[in-house]
Parts: sequence; structure tokens; C-alpha cells
Amino acid sequence: MPLVLVALLSILSQEAPPQVVKVTVRDEVVGTGEVAERGTVATCELAVWVDDRLKVDTATRRMPYRFKVSTEERGNWRGRVAGLRVGGVRTITVPKELFGEEKISVFQEPGAVRIRVELLAVTK
Repeated sequence: MPLVLVALLSILSQEAPPQVVKVTVRDEVVGTGEVAERGTVATCELAVWVDDRLKVDTATRRMPYRFKVSTEERGNWRGRVAGLRVGGVRTITVPKELFGEEKISVFQEPGAVRIRVELLAVTK
């Protein structure tokens, strides 16, 4: 997996700061397969954008991204995949306030990060 994607996903997986930050979740396609539940392993096609202008990286069907669906939602995008069915597509938008200035300094003008997840498979 490309290093930029690994670094960005690591930042997005950290706990949110104490202020109220609204992460938005929108289902683009409702899947019909098995449900991703907390504690299962999700296999996904993934695309990450900063400010809808800069596509940072992708994980495709040929090289999918696998992770354990989180038990913690606050500040953790992996928890927002819970409930998605195989074949479904979900867009998760994380506002820039979640990162803090030092955490996203690799970008000149940090902004919201949008993660598009297509769930390919779920394993226990």
C-alpha cells in the first residue's frame, strides 16, 4: 500500500479531539451481501481525497485495503464502515478540524478529507 495512503489513514484512525466535530456518512449504494460488523475484517476498494480536489491515493480490487472494523466511532473512520453491506458504497467526510494543525502538515492547505469505501468482502 502506498505510503501516503498509509500515513493519511493512520492520522484518520486517531481519536478525535474533545471539541464536537461532525463526520458525515452517506451511503451511495446499498449493498446486498454480508454486513460489516465491529470486530470483523473488511476488504475494501478505497479512494481518499483532500478538499475534493486532490486524490491522495486508492486501494483497488487488485490490491484492496483490509482492516478490522473498529469498535470506536469517535474520531475513527473504520467505525463508520460498520453496518455497510458487501457491494455497498459509503462516503465518509472528515472535516479538517479533526486533524489539528500538526497532524496534517504534509498538505499545504489542509481541508476536509473524503473517503469513498466500496465493501468487497467481510470475514470474521
